[in-house]
Amino acid sequence: MPAKKSSYRFKREEPGNPLVPIGILAVFIIIAVGAIVIVALQGGEEVEPPPITPPDQPGEPVNETNETIVCDDGCLLDKAISEHDTSYCSEIENSTVQQECYVGLSMEFLAACKEVQNDTVLEECILFHATNADDITICEYLKEGILECKGQVDDCYLLMDDERRNCLALKHGDMSACEDDAQCIYDLAMETENSEYCELIYDNVLKYACRSILLGQDECQSAGTKSNVDLCELMLAKSTGEKLTCTMLTAGSPYSLECFSHFAAETGDPGFCTYAGILQLNDLWDCYVNYSLSTEDVAGCELIDQRAYTHKFTCYYEYAKKFGDPAACDLIGDPSQANTCYVGSILDNPNLNYEHCGEVVRESWKNKCYTEYAKNVDDVRYCDYISTEAEQQLCYDSFDVETSE
Repeated sequence: MPAKKSSYRFKREEPGNPLVPIGILAVFIIIAVGAIVIVALQGGEEVEPPPITPPDQPGEPVNETNETIVCDDGCLLDKAISEHDTSYCSEIENSTVQQECYVGLSMEFLAACKEVQNDTVLEECILFHATNADDITICEYLKEGILECKGQVDDCYLLMDDERRNCLALKHGDMSACEDDAQCIYDLAMETENSEYCELIYDNVLKYACRSILLGQDECQSAGTKSNVDLCELMLAKSTGEKLTCTMLTAGSPYSLECFSHFAAETGDPGFCTYAGILQLNDLWDCYVNYSLSTEDVAGCELIDQRAYTHKFTCYYEYAKKFGDPAACDLIGDPSQANTCYVGSILDNPNLNYEHCGEVVRESWKNKCYTEYAKNVDDVRYCDYISTEAEQQLCYDSFDVETSE
């Protein structure tokens, strides 16, 4: 019996599983990423960052399309003024425009001021910066008028050489400003009370006077000659107020006269001129003259002996001129000398004081006194002080002549 054949069933093929190819793809991606990481860890080449665009350079603005725009002279001028930046001025090619740039910034920046070529503008801005900074060295940038500029910064520079050195030394406490000037160093030592400065003085009188005063011990005998010693002692006496030192000075010397005159004026006592009977004749009369001219006290002139008529006239005359007091002329006694005194004390005397005019004895000179004072102060109202109508009109007339010229 033939064998029985197994039955065969035809099976329909199932569609493929879609997860299989996706999984394979994922594996490949992981492998690729891993390879990249391995390469990076093994020092693979780094990826360069994108280039950084440098900032725009001055004078080269860039528009929206990154195209450079050239900044001409006018553009640079505008930038300098608006941005308060002098560096733009140096980039300007046209000299006229460049000067306009420097001038525009000259009062703001010293650097711009120094580049200005116009002398008037330069002087103005240099003076401004010098005074504002209180720095006289800035004045050195001027072509001329340097000393005047320094005088605006420091008034010591308005003085002449010796006075300027002294002023600078005392004002700033700077000995180098003295430039070896003995008097300047002495004054600085007195001002600062620094005895060390005394040793730098080459003049023996000033040196030992300086030491004597600041060290509190009389060293004037080391000054040398008798004349030097006298002067040193005089300086010491004035400083200490020791008036009896006058009696130690050489009788008949100018230092003896000066000593007695000084203390007579300081004490307000013209009688000190006669102390100890040391001053004789002319020295005594000179002491009285010095007293009156130092104190504005006519009493010194009155003490001069009538027989010393030259000294007496000189005392009243100089007194009347110095203090603008023509009434002092009436004390002379001699009409001729009094007339000379009126001329010197009233005519062309800037010191004339109208308050003394009314004290003048001679009516004509009294009126002349008011007339001259009215002209001196350019005020016609002082003519009204004149009592006589004719003289008053002369005052008005002369005043009109003066004002019309």
